[in-house]
Amino acid sequence: LDPPGTAAALARMCHLDAGGLTRLLDRLEAKGLCQRERSQEDRRVVHVALTPEGQAVAAQLPALLGEVQDQLLQGFSAEEEAQLRDFLKRIYANVRPPEGGP
Repeated sequence: LDPPGTAAALARMCHLDAGGLTRLLDRLEAKGLCQRERSQEDRRVVHVALTPEGQAVAAQLPALLGEVQDQLLQGFSAEEEAQLRDFLKRIYANVRPPEGGP
């Protein structure tokens, strides 16, 4: 999966409004994890990229999230876990905007 290259695409992917994304990017940029650059072709467009430090942190996320998931699902049977995942998918489908919608 290719990361989104613009702030607008990232906001859509993360289901954030422009203000929420700006605040998040401000914090990540202050920590040296990402950088923003205005497009030379269209000054309204902001390109976002991870810094090398941000890439190193991002590489650690799958393992960390796996550990959290294992902890949260501790004591669940495989059947219960599958049922929970099904319920969560259904909840997600209920809150997603309709295709072609906003």
